[in-house]
Amino acid sequence: MEFTIIYVWLGLAIFFLIAEAVTTSIFSIWFAIGSFAALLVSLALPEAFVLQMIVFIAVTALTLYFTRPILVKKILKKTPTNMDRLIGKTAVVIEEVTPLTVGRAKSDGLLWQIKSEDTISVGEKCDIVKIEGVSLIVKKQEVKV
Repeated sequence: MEFTIIYVWLGLAIFFLIAEAVTTSIFSIWFAIGSFAALLVSLALPEAFVLQMIVFIAVTALTLYFTRPILVKKILKKTPTNMDRLIGKTAVVIEEVTPLTVGRAKSDGLLWQIKSEDTISVGEKCDIVKIEGVSLIVKKQEVKV
């Protein structure tokens, strides 16, 4: 049996599909699609290797460019957690925080490690703006007149 380029494209497509299945990133699938497109071209024109490469590169690039952002948005979107409900709430500082030091605050009856770009003294209130790991990122609460 004669070795043909068809087997190369089929092997690459299978390789990329397996790579996609065992990784958590959405990346190899685009190369699998390009390989299948080149495989189809190789079935019709087995001697046109340059055309097959052009189809592989073009199909891979186009599918990557047009569909990846949509899939990433749908599949890898951030799942809200119970901690997300703290964002926008108020905490009371129980250990001073500065831009260079970590402090502690109490919110909803729980103690939290806090970080801030402001210096916030013990007893002052702060607004929770986001969560990074196990720390609340806070800003000094504006004094309303």
